[in-house]
Amino acid sequence: MTTFSMRRALVASGLILGSALLFAPTAKASTAGGAVGGGVDPVNTLSYSAPSTATLDPAAGNQSMPFGSIQLQNNNYSGWVLSVASANAGNLKDATSGALVRYTALTGSSAKIGASTPITFSSTSAVPSYDRGPDTLYNATTGMLTCGDSTGCAANFTADISAAAVDGKPAGSYSDTLTFTLTNKN
Repeated sequence: MTTFSMRRALVASGLILGSALLFAPTAKASTAGGAVGGGVDPVNTLSYSAPSTATLDPAAGNQSMPFGSIQLQNNNYSGWVLSVASANAGNLKDATSGALVRYTALTGSSAKIGASTPITFSSTSAVPSYDRGPDTLYNATTGMLTCGDSTGCAANFTADISAAAVDGKPAGSYSDTLTFTLTNKN
């Protein structure tokens, strides 16, 4: 008669279990992947603030008059064009008499937008502009676009008015309408 001992049964079962684990198939590593990314929405904003009314005085001599300020933001890599149009072809016009006071050299205070170069209107159809491309806007060191960050760029505009342009004009309220347009380049 064979004596069955508990100890032998445990050893035998341990060997069977151990060999099963030893020869069990191993799980293979799995990999998965995919492209990740996101987009940056295009930004193209422009605002204009008109100046307070100034006095045109021929006795004051030639004057540099405030003509308002702009704030722009644009993140187009190819650049942008800021154009400005004058409803009166570069003249302040009296609403009552129709008399004109010529202004010249509309100039912005910001070299960032190219507006530090004076422009003069030759007609209402001639629309001068500040053309900014990637060569002047993109900083490869910082990876940033000029005027593309959250603060954008600002410029105060002035125009020159000569004493002779004001001398002898009838009293009145003289004005012009400036229209600034910011467009993306392709």
